[in-house]
Amino acid sequence: MSWSVPCMAPYNTLCASFTQECSRVVLDGAFSERDITDLRDIAAKGMSARESMGGPTILDINTGFLRDTNGVQNLFTESNEVFSSSDFEKYGNIIRHLKNLVSSTFGAEVYFTAPTFITRLDGRSSWNPQEIHDEYWHIHADMNNTAHYHFSGLLYLSNYEEDFTGGRLLFYPPATPLSLSPGVEPEQIIEPVAGRTVIFSSGPENPHRVERLLAGQRLVLAFWFTCDQSREFQIFLDGKAHTVFSKKIKQQLERQNRKQQSAEL
Repeated sequence: MSWSVPCMAPYNTLCASFTQECSRVVLDGAFSERDITDLRDIAAKGMSARESMGGPTILDINTGFLRDTNGVQNLFTESNEVFSSSDFEKYGNIIRHLKNLVSSTFGAEVYFTAPTFITRLDGRSSWNPQEIHDEYWHIHADMNNTAHYHFSGLLYLSNYEEDFTGGRLLFYPPATPLSLSPGVEPEQIIEPVAGRTVIFSSGPENPHRVERLLAGQRLVLAFWFTCDQSREFQIFLDGKAHTVFSKKIKQQLERQNRKQQSAEL
């Protein structure tokens, strides 16, 4: 499924090879059930360090950061290695495939411009947001938040109504005010299905939001791309670099702890 929208950013200037129109695209079948199971397993490993208290939990496998309402934790400084080399290889293959999908859909050469991350939304009614970043349900356009975001996307890892209720993706008419006046209805409502990919241009032509979750848990992989090579985020998901980085950080912390203990003697 695809819906064309009038471009509201100068993509032809920003993206020299841009040959397509701005749009909202839904792709089913681009990833196998095995791919989705692998991503769910990776998410479970990383998020096992934090029991869900409700709201969003964000896992960035590129840096090892895990964030929820209670704050930020770096998994790569823990005593055990959380992810295997196989995990990094599987994740890397999937996000490179996502890059190719975006490039072929929009006819543009694109670069990773931010860490991809997996978000778990928990719909328990007892949870209350602690800060504005916890309130994931507000309408926004990605380029308004980060100017060098040119293309955005989501790969769903769970199923609407089977795993959760609420949590659908709503697209609004181009240039809809971000205050979202009463009575403005979405143009498209996308129901998450495990393996479904949604990609879209990031400008004001694609204001969107996620419904607040009512129950269950929703898993999704989010990603962004740029046409500006100077904004490229280096992806090195081969496992080796992360393992070495993890060990170096742990060794550094151990040295600091020994030095502190010696000073206290």
